[in-house]
Amino acid sequence: MESITLKDIIQPSIIAIGFIVGLYQYSKQQKFKRLQNLSGLWKGFSDNDHFLSLFDLMNEIESGDNESIEKLKNYDRKVKLKYLALVEEVSLYVDAFEVDTDYAKYLFQWHFYFPYQSAYTSAAFWENIGGKEEMNASYWRKSKDFSTQCKPA
Repeated sequence: MESITLKDIIQPSIIAIGFIVGLYQYSKQQKFKRLQNLSGLWKGFSDNDHFLSLFDLMNEIESGDNESIEKLKNYDRKVKLKYLALVEEVSLYVDAFEVDTDYAKYLFQWHFYFPYQSAYTSAAFWENIGGKEEMNASYWRKSKDFSTQCKPA
């Protein structure tokens, strides 16, 4: 029968501790990377005056300003499509686990809600870019699916 030496106990313990510390550091690094990705997406929205104006218009309508619905219906198609591209990118990042879902919902819940879920803004948003048929097109599926998780409380 072999005797167990102190080395036989300490060496595996040090390796196990090193492995646990390594996993912890990796996890922290990945979380930071996901926050950076989300920050970049947020910057893409917040640095764009056209997106902010479109968002503000939808927010006004959601808050009861029915006079602005015609403005939303006729809002620049290119801006709407770029806006949709941005929210689609957010949903793709969420789907690929490149951003944390809870943080994405926190930052972008209204951005998804207005064009896809709101009874006040969704129809007017899609009016000049293809209507309900366009909204239900397969290439917007990720955004539309994610929007169901983003209903503001």
